[in-house]
Amino acid sequence: AVLERLEAEQAAGISCASMWQALGDLARQTVDAMAGPCWAAAGDAATWESNEAALKLPAIAQDRFFSSFHLLGLDVLLDESGRPWLLEANCNPSLSIDEVRPLDGAKTHADVNKLFAEFSKGRRASGVGPGAKWGRPCRCVAHPRAHAHYECPIDSAVKVPLVEGALRIVEQAQKDSLGRTAAWSDGTVFQLV
Repeated sequence: AVLERLEAEQAAGISCASMWQALGDLARQTVDAMAGPCWAAAGDAATWESNEAALKLPAIAQDRFFSSFHLLGLDVLLDESGRPWLLEANCNPSLSIDEVRPLDGAKTHADVNKLFAEFSKGRRASGVGPGAKWGRPCRCVAHPRAHAHYECPIDSAVKVPLVEGALRIVEQAQKDSLGRTAAWSDGTVFQLV
């Protein structure tokens, strides 16, 4: 959606097709740069716990290295000409689809306690059980103040197809005895790079 908007606004001469190509090239360069050190670490006994059962792990890891996958989060920044630059690679990207918003009117502990009590009273009166977390007052560590969680439409639009696609690729790989890896991403948001 962001790329379509930039293309529509004719920002820096960006086209969706050329931007996806540039992002694919950046992803390929990043993975290529990581592959050697990852391969070496997989085969290094020091990577694994040192017990007798773990002695076989380096050989197994290298043997299965090219038939496994890992989701990476690549954060990019577009410069004024529309060229993507890698900011960081996240080896464990969040797959959460919620966003956190501070609660309005909750300035003191008394205000916060009142909000929680009113919310609980309203749920009990309506006969509604605990249910989904969306919109409920919360005190978890996601925000320093009392807040509520809401589904983030952008995260849902990006991450749900990502996870569905990754699971589909695993399913295709398990069914494919001929090793036709190029077809594994068919029907997903992924493209072979």
